[in-house]
Amino acid sequence: MHRRAMSSYERAVNAVETRLRSTEALESYFQLGKLRRDHGEFSAAERAYREVLKLGPDRSGAHIMLGVTLRDAERLDESVHHYSVGLTLHPGIPAAQYNRAQIYSQLSREDEAIHGYRVAVSAEPTFALAQEMLGEALGARGRLAEAVSALGHG
Repeated sequence: MHRRAMSSYERAVNAVETRLRSTEALESYFQLGKLRRDHGEFSAAERAYREVLKLGPDRSGAHIMLGVTLRDAERLDESVHHYSVGLTLHPGIPAAQYNRAQIYSQLSREDEAIHGYRVAVSAEPTFALAQEMLGEALGARGRLAEAVSALGHG
């Protein structure tokens, strides 16, 4: 039986995994999660982010990145949960507020989506995509005056 040669990617991942026993475990697991997610390895990324959360349950970035990973894996209810925990710990991240609002919309939770878009725009008034999505969500709910205002035309 032939073993296939290890790619440089696999050697790098193995090297990081070996170092996880060091004092930098938390950051190592976080970086490993990002690396795995970037390569579409959502289960491995999820495991890495969960290791971060075992070591530091108050790490907002790990909750948010786990939310991103779970969204990519189409596990939306779990994703929105981790976005919510991360945003409770660190609410001032407009992109995360926007992404969670997008998931709420996918889950047909439009009032929560509207709130999320509002929070994102409030935190970053020049966030044009959040403004646009807020306007669209309000318009879809028949709240036309608010939609026009959100789109900056009022």
